[in-house]
Amino acid sequence: MTEPTPTLPPDRPLPEEARARIRAELLAQRPGSRSWAVPLAAAAAVALVAGAAWWSVGLGGDDQGPEPAVSTPTTVPVAPTSTVVAPHPTETASQVGTGSCRTELRNVLRGAEEVFGAEPFSYWVRGEQYSVCYEADGTTTVTQPLPLAPQAQRVDAYRVASTYPPTATGFSAVRVAGGPVPAGADPFDVAYTFPDGHTEHAVLGTDARGRWWWRMVYAYDPGPGNETKGPPIEVDVTAGSFSYSFALAWATDTCAQANHGC
Repeated sequence: MTEPTPTLPPDRPLPEEARARIRAELLAQRPGSRSWAVPLAAAAAVALVAGAAWWSVGLGGDDQGPEPAVSTPTTVPVAPTSTVVAPHPTETASQVGTGSCRTELRNVLRGAEEVFGAEPFSYWVRGEQYSVCYEADGTTTVTQPLPLAPQAQRVDAYRVASTYPPTATGFSAVRVAGGPVPAGADPFDVAYTFPDGHTEHAVLGTDARGRWWWRMVYAYDPGPGNETKGPPIEVDVTAGSFSYSFALAWATDTCAQANHGC
């Protein structure tokens, strides 16, 4: 890279004392004499030293000349790019809880296949998990996925999903539950006792592979007060020679659905 050419400072006149001294030395020489060359050379040397001194002062004593200008690279901002996610080709926008069981299961247990149906119930399995779908009163309810091989003594297998369809006098509380019958549980029974005093027993059915499934649905008037301040729903389970009892906690055990609220 070619170094920048510095701009030389203008000639600086010699001080008056130096001029007088040089003039006196020149006049002292005879014409034609060669000895004038020495004073002339001395004068030239003085002038050169004076000019060099001025140059040194003017440039700060740096014999490399002024530093070259350094250009700072300019950063050009890049506009952010947005990513548009295309919808699944088979999915269409719909209000939650109004689609088919398969549609509602896309965000709960995607890829599950129906293995058994007994309207308004159907049972869906993917791998080692299942979900129950209940379609009634214009609402589709699918339950949280659970292990396909449940343990009879766990309360999560007997939690209920809840919907509240309107009636002529207010609304009704609909409780729904279901799942696979545990292996070796013979006889098997699930009985729900509700705050209104009614006891509803599960109904059993078998799929094409010979697996047994149970289901329970009951609708009642919860009354004008706050139901959660009353007695809980009681569950009694008989599985072979064993029996279990559960008291369902309001909200925690009465909102088993996965696709909409209670």
